[in-house]
Amino acid sequence: MVRVSRRHLVMVVITHGHRRPEIMQAIREQTESLDQVIFAGFTHEPAERLARRLVEITPKGLDYVFYSDSGSTSVEVAIKMALGFWRNRGEARTRIMALEHGYHGDTVGTMSAGARSAFNASYEPLLFDVARVPFPHQGREQQSLDALEAACKAGAAAFLVEPLILGAAEC
Repeated sequence: MVRVSRRHLVMVVITHGHRRPEIMQAIREQTESLDQVIFAGFTHEPAERLARRLVEITPKGLDYVFYSDSGSTSVEVAIKMALGFWRNRGEARTRIMALEHGYHGDTVGTMSAGARSAFNASYEPLLFDVARVPFPHQGREQQSLDALEAACKAGAAAFLVEPLILGAAEC
């Protein structure tokens, strides 16, 4: 964040490539040929080509691709899709599950699914309850599987799992 004046606040977000030269070049090239727009009634050939390729390499039955603009948004959308799926089937599944100590983003839904801490304490009244599954530490994998199975039997709508690549979780 950069403070511009007492009245204005400008947020700067850099999410693409950490200035790696090959990624920066690809971004420059894309700005010359692609519009950055929401995919609501709009598409373009590179997006369609990638979607077809993704469907080809995923297991049978995974026939749709949804593009999102960030990690937080993708998790938020996944939560909405899961809740909508069960509601449209007429089943009252609204419980979201997530691994303990996880980080999923900074939107209200993703903060709800992530570990509670000083960083999101101010928003506690807005956050919804999430079933926590113990992280499968070596030697305690069965405890995690048992907790996951119990939560599924209780009618969970979704289980959020993200890789530890970014190292945001405390495992």
